[in-house]
Amino acid sequence: MPVGAASQAAGAIVMTQTTFEREFAIFCADLQINPKHKKKLAFVERIKANNGTSSPGEIENALEDLVRKARSTSLRKVVVRIQPTLGVIKDYAGVIDTMIQAYPFPTALIWGGLKIVFECAGRYSKQFDLIKAEVSQLTDVLWELSGFEEIHGTSLYGADAVQRVLSSSYQTLLKFWYRCTKILESPGRYIFATNTKLQGLVEELESNCQYLSRIRDGVEAHFGKELRVSISAEQVYAVAERAAASEERKKAESERQKAEFERQLAEAERRKAEEERRRAEEERKKAQKERQQMEIERRKAEDERQKAESRRVEEIENQNEKMWHQLGTRVQFIEDNELNCDAYSQGASGRHKGTCNWLFETNEFKEWAADNSTKHTFWLSGKHGAGKSFLCSSAIEQIVKTNKSKSRPYGMVFRFLTKDFYVTRNQILRHLANQLLWSLFELVPNPKALPDPLRHFLQIDVNNSAEVEKLIRVIVSELPMTYIFIDGLDEAEYADDNSRPAPARGDDVQAIIEFLIRDIAESSPTFKLWLSSQPLPEIRGYVCKPDWVGGIQELSLQTKHTERDILSYLGSAIGAPTADNSLGRIFIKAALASEVEGSFLWANTMLKDLQSQVDDDSELLKLAQEGLPTEMNKVYTTMINRLQSQQKDGLPLWKIALSLITFAKRPLRMGEVIDAVAMTRTELGHDLNPSKITSSDRILSSCKALIRHQVSDGGNPLDSVVRLSHSAVRTFLVKNSDMQNSNGRGKGYVTSQIIKDCCLRYWMQPRYRRPLERTIRSGTNRISFRTHNGQGVENHRLLNYAAKYWYQHFDSHSFSDTTFMLRRSQSELGGPRDADKLQVAEFLRSSNFQTCLQVQCLFVVRHFMQTFDQITDEATALRRTLPNWIPKLEPETHRQYVDFQSEWCHLLVPGRQSDVYGELDRCFWTALGPSNFLSGNKGRYRDFQLQAALRKEGTVCGQTCQFIKTSSDGRAVVVCSVEKQG
Repeated sequence: MPVGAASQAAGAIVMTQTTFEREFAIFCADLQINPKHKKKLAFVERIKANNGTSSPGEIENALEDLVRKARSTSLRKVVVRIQPTLGVIKDYAGVIDTMIQAYPFPTALIWGGLKIVFECAGRYSKQFDLIKAEVSQLTDVLWELSGFEEIHGTSLYGADAVQRVLSSSYQTLLKFWYRCTKILESPGRYIFATNTKLQGLVEELESNCQYLSRIRDGVEAHFGKELRVSISAEQVYAVAERAAASEERKKAESERQKAEFERQLAEAERRKAEEERRRAEEERKKAQKERQQMEIERRKAEDERQKAESRRVEEIENQNEKMWHQLGTRVQFIEDNELNCDAYSQGASGRHKGTCNWLFETNEFKEWAADNSTKHTFWLSGKHGAGKSFLCSSAIEQIVKTNKSKSRPYGMVFRFLTKDFYVTRNQILRHLANQLLWSLFELVPNPKALPDPLRHFLQIDVNNSAEVEKLIRVIVSELPMTYIFIDGLDEAEYADDNSRPAPARGDDVQAIIEFLIRDIAESSPTFKLWLSSQPLPEIRGYVCKPDWVGGIQELSLQTKHTERDILSYLGSAIGAPTADNSLGRIFIKAALASEVEGSFLWANTMLKDLQSQVDDDSELLKLAQEGLPTEMNKVYTTMINRLQSQQKDGLPLWKIALSLITFAKRPLRMGEVIDAVAMTRTELGHDLNPSKITSSDRILSSCKALIRHQVSDGGNPLDSVVRLSHSAVRTFLVKNSDMQNSNGRGKGYVTSQIIKDCCLRYWMQPRYRRPLERTIRSGTNRISFRTHNGQGVENHRLLNYAAKYWYQHFDSHSFSDTTFMLRRSQSELGGPRDADKLQVAEFLRSSNFQTCLQVQCLFVVRHFMQTFDQITDEATALRRTLPNWIPKLEPETHRQYVDFQSEWCHLLVPGRQSDVYGELDRCFWTALGPSNFLSGNKGRYRDFQLQAALRKEGTVCGQTCQFIKTSSDGRAVVVCSVEKQG
């Protein structure tokens, strides 16, 4: 291509470019235009094709990766030669980059060309030896070219000359890569000529280096002259500076010495200040420590004060609680509290849903319950079985609900009188006082201080009914509002056989009601009294006395009140009543004609009796249309006759169960009834036969509607009480029992002999021939007892009852006081039967009686409690624990038993924490004398009687006082006997 064409092409280049850029553009244009350079152009295109759009840095990195990953021996030889060149190319490419910004050229061409050379050297490793000398020379030349970068722009000829030389070297280097590739890829015959050209390229690069070296020398000479002039001026300036500096140093030295002196003074001041700070810090720490100590002491004092205050408050609370507990315990009468609560819960939960609500809508109840009402006493009267107890329980719930909705504090107590268990006037008053006391306790704010008026009663004589009445008046005066509910005034005329303390009074309940109305209700506007009973004339006589009849609100139960409830109950009990409610009308019609008008008891009993006769409720109407009895005695007679008609040989279950429940001294639990039935059917002299145990369902079904058994939620069914369905049932059964069979014409539906025999049968079991063994459970320290054959007594359910009441079942009413002799038949007044006397004598002389005494000590509260004369220490009162005919018919046996009680009372009444609790075998049985019926019992010690008799012959018992005193060291005993003369 002519030179003019290249120049013409270069003219198209923008003149604003640098010299290197223009030279590079001309070079590229010449490659495109000049046909002689088509192979070189192809080499450039090959570089582009191999690397695409990769940047110079990416090509450099790819090339370095190829070098690092070389594995073959021949390739590693190439690497040894090429490796130094890589570092040189980096510096050289850096110089080029400063002179041209045509990215990615020209540095991309340099790296791409080197990459092609390396790849070819790997493929044609044998021919690489032909160019390795030139490659080595190239490394040195490029190092020199890279070192001329600093003269760029400082040359005498300007930057253009340097850039033209570097541009020429760049073109030469690119030609060098082209020739190396051609040598490696060409056949051997062309190698020599090409290699000569390669050497010429190296020489051309060296010529460029020499040219640039001369430029650099000129630049350095130029800079050297200027530097000498500058250095000379600097020397003059430096001399002046040194003189000034010397002066400054002298001045500075003086200042330094002064500063040093001041520094030393300051250091001394600093040390002094540091010492003062140290002392101040010590003082501060000491003061802080003292403050902390004082704070600790203050906190400790505060804690002690708070603890003292807490102890004081706690002591006050404990003292107050102790006083409350002391008074409550002193007044408390708990023997029948469970029965009283059970009667309430049965009335509250046993009634049919929706019944009894009519009561609260009556004007009589509303007027009584009103806050400012002048009617302080509400008397609900009705015939037996009308549901008075259920209405009383409902009224209690209503009063609680009303006062709770008003957030009004109040005290409320209730007492359900029942023929199941007789209590005296004093016991009822104590029961009311105890409930009122704890109601007041709940209302008194902390620290629960006992009101001053009550402190006078801490030593109250609880056996003095007048004192208990005073206590009740004081408690009522302290309560903001008081409600007392007493149900069953007519139930109190029945007294259980000899279970009450003498003397008993028939007007106990009358005295209580008169006290509550006269002494409290008439004078206290915050007192409400509920009474419910049959409308007996004697009850009306003291409830509605002229003195206070104006404050009595009476509601007489009529059929109009209970008719709707009876229909509702029948509809629910039957399930789906007939469409025209015929059965309900038949019941209501019969109820109106009955002796107990509108009686729930009659309706309930009749329904259960009819249901027991049919298999389907649909047959009830047909059976009812045949006629219903209108007298309760006829109802009961019909039911028992039906039971007798189903009776087989032997003693029927219904008769055993009814006899047990009727003549029990207290209501029996289901577990006790089950064991008593099994014991009755067990052969005499044998342990209770487990095969004779009957389920509770069989017992309940055998007695039909005559008994009831209510199990509380979550309670044990065996611990729930079994009762006759109503007091009228008991009256009927007692009337038709062997006790009333004085003329031999009695039907004898039940007999008292069953429970009498059952108690002694129970005690004569072989497992009770030896005393119970005391054991302490490991880990709990709880004391338990078991029989000699290893049976625990926890499941001996009749044990406690038989221990407490066995002797009362053998009482003879001919030995009772005259008040109650009037209530007994002639057969009862004839004294005990010979068989009974033999049974009791055999039991008292058996080893089983020793176990009975032990159980009475353990589980019967206050059974052996007795009082003593403070001077003579002789017993002045003993609780009767043998049949009442023993003192008269068997006086010697009674005397021997009383002697034993007096001698060993400390073993008979120990507390649970006592070391001798239950260990009755510690008694010296033999020392009682060979004639004593208890001397044959087994004890743990060998013992004997010191003297057969201490009384002189003919001395009457009770006329001699004996004093026995032991010396302090226990070595001497003084016995003093004083006889009464005249």
